[in-house]
Amino acid sequence: MRKIPILVSALLMIFLSCKKSPSSSCPVFNGYLLPYTLYFVLKINGQRLADSTLNNLRLYYVSNGAKNYVYDFGRAGSDGYNLGAMLTRDVGYKSGDNNIKDYYLEFYPGGDVDTLFVDYKRYSICEADTSACYCLYPRLSIKYNGQTASYDPSITQQQVYLFNKK
Repeated sequence: MRKIPILVSALLMIFLSCKKSPSSSCPVFNGYLLPYTLYFVLKINGQRLADSTLNNLRLYYVSNGAKNYVYDFGRAGSDGYNLGAMLTRDVGYKSGDNNIKDYYLEFYPGGDVDTLFVDYKRYSICEADTSACYCLYPRLSIKYNGQTASYDPSITQQQVYLFNKK
């Protein structure tokens, strides 16, 4: 019978020794865990590109000399499709986790190639908990062909970047 109180005492000591003090631990994070999806529209002279062009766009990055396509890149659904919006979330992971910042938009395979600089950062749980976005993957910068991208003011339902193709 004497073994039970000793066992309980031992387990209690182990539990208390493993518990971190509140001042040294990060809070439980309930913020946004995924990178925010990158939405953008491509326009020439204020007009969105034709469906035939948008349907054939490819996004890739180069790693160790090899071209790697971003497989979740494509057309947005429903209303976004009609607006010509493109989207990807995978670049947030690749940028934040693997430090891959330079991407390339390929028009009609073998055609024009435009550049896209995508800068996400991967925060620790403690950093995310105190960040303005309250997220693990804040988007720091987006550039299209070397120019800082801004949001398309004609689309108010979602933050969609506007890339003006020349």
